[in-house]
Amino acid sequence: MGLSTAAEVNDYMKTRSYVEGYAFSAKDVEVFGKIGLPDQKAHPHAYRWYVHTAALSGSKCLALVAGGAGSKPTPAPAKAAAPKKAAPAKPAPAAAAEEEDDDDFWGDDEEQTEEEKAQAAKELEEAKAKAMAKLAKK
Repeated sequence: MGLSTAAEVNDYMKTRSYVEGYAFSAKDVEVFGKIGLPDQKAHPHAYRWYVHTAALSGSKCLALVAGGAGSKPTPAPAKAAAPKKAAPAKPAPAAAAEEEDDDDFWGDDEEQTEEEKAQAAKELEEAKAKAMAKLAKK
C-alpha cells in the first residue's frame, strides 16, 4: 500500500475513513506527512480524510483556513500586534452597579494572569505532544 500522492490516497479513501483499520492511527499521521492538502474538487475523498486527520492530530493547517490546495501544513504564525482599538466607552453608573450584583456560579468572571495562561498553554502543548508520541508508537 504505497500512499504517497493525493491521487493514491483519494482512490484508497473512497471506501475507508482511516489508513489502517477503523480508527485513527500512526499510519494516518505517516501518510498525512507525505502528502500536501489535496484539491477538494479533484480528490474529494483524500481531502475529506486530510481535513479529518488534521483535526484529529491537532495540526494547524493554514492552507485549510486560506482554502489553498497542494501545500503542506504550516505552523501557526507568531502573533502579530493587534491593531489599536478605540477606548471603550465607560458604562453608565447604574449599569456598573447592576453588573456587580451578578452572581458568578461557574467562575466565568475570574481572570487568569498572563503567567497562568502561559502555563495552561504549555501544559496543553505537552499533552498534545505526549498523545502524538503515543499514537506514533502504535
